[in-house]
Amino acid sequence: MKKILVLIASISFGLSSFQSYASCEEPHLKVKAILECIEIEDIACANAGYDENFVKLHNGIDTNTDMSGGNFWEMAFQFSDFEIDYKTVKQIGTNKAMLQYTEKVMLINGKEFLQNELAIVDVNESCQITKWNQYGSWAEQFAVEFAIIRLIIEMGLSGDMPIEGFEF
Repeated sequence: MKKILVLIASISFGLSSFQSYASCEEPHLKVKAILECIEIEDIACANAGYDENFVKLHNGIDTNTDMSGGNFWEMAFQFSDFEIDYKTVKQIGTNKAMLQYTEKVMLINGKEFLQNELAIVDVNESCQITKWNQYGSWAEQFAVEFAIIRLIIEMGLSGDMPIEGFEF
């Protein structure tokens, strides 16, 4: 009986060791580092921070944000700058972080927007963001999205960009 308990304890310890080995240490700090790449407009660093199957949710609804192909941040940085003021950054589980922040989005036409959000962020074992589940105001979210779409139209770039729900 004693040998069985030792065996079970060994297996249990081995599994818990494997789980910690297959996790991202300090995911909250890794996510913050990725966001710092975005703030300084480091395209390669920002792209490297996202898993190829990344999913973004706003208030639980999939935003269908396409990060594949590596040009998302390149395009975003052409139109906008970002500053993030953190209220809370903490680990809330294995490969899971929580951030509460105010994001300032500054467009090249001089318009600025504030978004107050709380994000629950999942990362993989390589510390890449796999899911960004943010909670915040729909009005703040749409204000930024519509301003960017309007800017794209005003710049005459809309012909090459499929923007769902809008006709040009």
